[in-house]
Amino acid sequence: MVDESMVAGLLHDAGKLVLATNDPHKSMEVVRLCKEKEISLMKAENAVFGFNHGDVGGVLFRLWGLPQKVVEAIKFHHVPQRSQVKGLSVLAALHLAEMISQPTGGDGRGLRNQEDMD
Repeated sequence: MVDESMVAGLLHDAGKLVLATNDPHKSMEVVRLCKEKEISLMKAENAVFGFNHGDVGGVLFRLWGLPQKVVEAIKFHHVPQRSQVKGLSVLAALHLAEMISQPTGGDGRGLRNQEDMD
């Protein structure tokens, strides 16, 4: 689990790079929407793209053949409650690391109720 958690931690935001590289104009719209409406990055990405960086990373790394535990952690790192994975897991480790390493709770707005991330 340690190795898988490290890999997930290194790669978890790669979907942001894919989105920004492939559609910089929409990515700028995401940033604008976050600031103007004071919504989470995930909510803004879903509004602009119809999906978010976790979804993109999950698809990318599944195609690359990474272990399912890593793919699941990357896909759901902001919304672990949407995963079927429960208990101590790579997803739990990644989500916790994201929450404690970011002064804003990992979403750019601060720690608050997870339902706002939907």
